[in-house]
Amino acid sequence: MGWLSTISPCLIDRLMDILFPPLCACCLAPIMPEEKESTGLCTGCLSKISPLTPHCCSVCGTPFHSSSGIDHVCGDCIKNPPEFTWLRSLFWYHGPIRDLVCDLKFRFKFHTLNAIGALTRKTVFLEEFNEALPQMTIVPIPVSRSRMQERGFNQALLMAREIFPGQTVSYNLLTRKREVRQQASLSLEERQKNVRGSFLARDGVRGRKILLFDDVFTTGSTIKEATRTLLAAGAVEVRALTFARTPKKEN
Repeated sequence: MGWLSTISPCLIDRLMDILFPPLCACCLAPIMPEEKESTGLCTGCLSKISPLTPHCCSVCGTPFHSSSGIDHVCGDCIKNPPEFTWLRSLFWYHGPIRDLVCDLKFRFKFHTLNAIGALTRKTVFLEEFNEALPQMTIVPIPVSRSRMQERGFNQALLMAREIFPGQTVSYNLLTRKREVRQQASLSLEERQKNVRGSFLARDGVRGRKILLFDDVFTTGSTIKEATRTLLAAGAVEVRALTFARTPKKEN
């Protein structure tokens, strides 16, 4: 097999694309090699993706209805200021974005991670904290022990590693202290009660600036409780980023 070393990697890639034509990571339609290199998605799926725009609450990231004007603090954050200093979400949780997340979480399709990482690195929000990122510790929201046993992985951890290549992702600074009910069918008040006291911060949090990462933002109850736990353990600042955000009408 030594003759393979004489073939350029570029030529090998082209041969592989001929033998095994690349498919869209979402709908599995055939795609061009350049689409594979860009996002891994076909043009049709890309057209159905809705990135969140920078015009939002400067604290919690809630999108404003108007696309004009200056960013400011929303009414909810004025009345009930969150303990995190900054939260942003990158995409609306519908269409291909929802499919990518669900394919990873529930169908174990790990090839979607390449598309998730590529899409994220093309968003404008990452520019808002790229300079601060080297001073921050990336902490994915942990899953419960039963969920880990069921799935065998934490999707937020896998996504964070893909989105922040070269950065250290600390998976053991924050853990689940107890089991919680599934959040999907719960009201806002029930979600807040459900996650209260559910996290445990490990040694090593004190003095750190934390970037919390999760796959989907719905009501913010999980991130708020994780933030409270980290700050109580001595973290000096907590920011948060989620890959997607559920439209408010679905909350």
